[in-house]
Amino acid sequence: MEHGSKSRNDDWWRPENLQQAEEAARSNRSSDTGSDFGSYGVLERGGDPALSNIAIHNDVKPLSKVRSISRIIRHPGPRAILDAGCGAGFTTAALATVYPRADVLGVDLAVDAIAYASRTHERARFLAAPISPESAPFGSFDLIFCFEFYPFTRNVDAHAQASFIRYFVDQLQPGGALVIYQTWKNSNSLATCYDEVRAQTPELQYLKRRTPHARLAERLPHRIALGLSWAATTFARRDWQKPIVIVTRKATDS
Repeated sequence: MEHGSKSRNDDWWRPENLQQAEEAARSNRSSDTGSDFGSYGVLERGGDPALSNIAIHNDVKPLSKVRSISRIIRHPGPRAILDAGCGAGFTTAALATVYPRADVLGVDLAVDAIAYASRTHERARFLAAPISPESAPFGSFDLIFCFEFYPFTRNVDAHAQASFIRYFVDQLQPGGALVIYQTWKNSNSLATCYDEVRAQTPELQYLKRRTPHARLAERLPHRIALGLSWAATTFARRDWQKPIVIVTRKATDS
């Protein structure tokens, strides 16, 4: 996840603004663990992970979630995977575990997060770089994952979101997929402008699939875990179902 503290600027989530905030936090050696960048700095400087509050900013135990998503995607055998906005690399490491034959690359603009990830998660590769539709491609991938990626989760600018989606899809191998995972109840996100984004990208195919709560999926058959997650979300108002959006190129007649 590309990260930063919210400012008065409505465009604070844009990569260029996040990069400025990240550079300022790193230069000041910020220890404000209420912000992503401060938390990453504490973590990278060898601080106690618990005191860094990293669990507030990253999913530090994502393996069950990634396994559950992999069962829904059912890709036969990806060779190259991108984890966009990877933060401190916990999801990237989980992807490398679930897809052991794939070359997994995690990218995030937070230098401290990437330094920590590179040192800690040896089964994946990491790169510190901003991600924007104007960025050079990072490679050619079978799967690209966006877990709570800020441009999709912190604004309702359909044009901007469509631009990011096209940027990622352009880096997919034939038959590849972009997978977007986020809290769907967030009104300031792709959830609100989803139909408009689809209308702006008619060349792409969108498929929304419900995911069960990761811990339930680990212990129960998929349908039962999905049903219990739906019930908890619907009746107990627990956010146990987070749909994934799978984006692919539409098939064209040859």
